[in-house]
Amino acid sequence: MFFNKNTIQQFPLQQEGNQRYLPWVMGSLTVLVILITACFLSFDHPLKGGIGPQNPTLTVEIPFTDSSHSSFQETTQKVLTVLQELPHLENVRVIPKQELLALLDPWLGDTEDIKDLDLPILIDVTFTNPEALDVADLTQRLRQITAGIRVETHSHWQGLITNTYQAIEMVSMGLILFVFIVLAVVMSLVTRASVVAYRSIIDTLRLMGAKNSFIAKQFQSHMYKSCLQGGFVGWAGGIGLVFFLNNLPQLLGHPLVVASMITWQNVCFFAFLPIVMAVFSVLITRITVTRLLRLFDQ
Repeated sequence: MFFNKNTIQQFPLQQEGNQRYLPWVMGSLTVLVILITACFLSFDHPLKGGIGPQNPTLTVEIPFTDSSHSSFQETTQKVLTVLQELPHLENVRVIPKQELLALLDPWLGDTEDIKDLDLPILIDVTFTNPEALDVADLTQRLRQITAGIRVETHSHWQGLITNTYQAIEMVSMGLILFVFIVLAVVMSLVTRASVVAYRSIIDTLRLMGAKNSFIAKQFQSHMYKSCLQGGFVGWAGGIGLVFFLNNLPQLLGHPLVVASMITWQNVCFFAFLPIVMAVFSVLITRITVTRLLRLFDQ
């Protein structure tokens, strides 16, 4: 054959108008994926942290009153006495203040400003047979000690938290899948337009003995470079935008109601995202070019 790949200049794809803006498209989609994932991570820790299998059966909340400290401690002791007399009791534990502040930290951010406040007393109670517990009767007995005591069973909101977490997870995965579908469509259309634009050159090369794999490789090589370039630019922009949004509540003076959107540990994980998206784009490009070349043979 007269064809020699070392003597054939590669297609000047960078001169194509539809290829010129490809890095910008890839960068924008990369930013979008990072934002979606970061938003999911911001809800992942607070919600997933409450779905553990070792949650107590119920929590008794004793609201803080304006009475003296000794009177408040006496009320707490009376409540503990009632709880310890309940049947099927497994464990009663008063949550320390430091642990309570740690529980509030994912929702409020820095808890240094509230550590001196008088917080209510929380008591975790675990039963070996929760079904035999009469929550209404227990609440009535405890409110005879002091008004305002609340008894919260974990079962009625644990399912809600689980459903909320799963819904956020599915929505996040659905949005990421949608982004990759959009990327596949864009890459397919751009590749198709380029192949049609170079139809005459492709036909000439094939008459000279060029294989379909060589022609597809020319498009793949350019697509990979363009997508990787745009992906890493989008990665840098996305990480910067997420860190800005993460610190925005502190800058505005409002508390952070979710966990940190991103940590430095996640930055390295996101660094692989441009490579994954570039490889995915190359795969779509090869499939598109191969199918079009087969159509040319018909």
